[in-house]
Amino acid sequence: ESISADPFAKKQRIQVSIICPDPYFLSAEESHVLIYPQSNIVTLSDTTHGAIFEINCSAAITGGFTIGNTLTGEQFTVDGDYESGDKITLDTRLGLKALTLTRNGATMNILQYMNADEHDWLQLVPLDNNYITLSAATLSGLVRWQTHYEGV
Repeated sequence: ESISADPFAKKQRIQVSIICPDPYFLSAEESHVLIYPQSNIVTLSDTTHGAIFEINCSAAITGGFTIGNTLTGEQFTVDGDYESGDKITLDTRLGLKALTLTRNGATMNILQYMNADEHDWLQLVPLDNNYITLSAATLSGLVRWQTHYEGV
């Protein structure tokens, strides 16, 4: 992105800076695991990375819910009330972070319902047991990710 040097120095010293927003090679296939209301995920990635958590409500929920990773101690709490049939999508991938609600076919941003105190953007740790939990028995979900390999 930039090259900086002192043009008046006797001995030139140049620093080259390259910004790479997505420095990993990704697998062509996407992996996924169902969570109901808990599941163990082992990823074959070389590095810690984000994922897409799709949470489905089978009954109404009042006061929100929490998604947790007991391996890392991370928790993401979503406040608000949800109806049966709602789908909440939490995207924790680098540069793509989002929190959306799909209700009756319409998708809307609900980032304002992210809990102010508990909002770790959950990451999957490579080659380990990422024990993903949901705080309500009326929730089920799907975790999707691509294997990340060492890159740039």
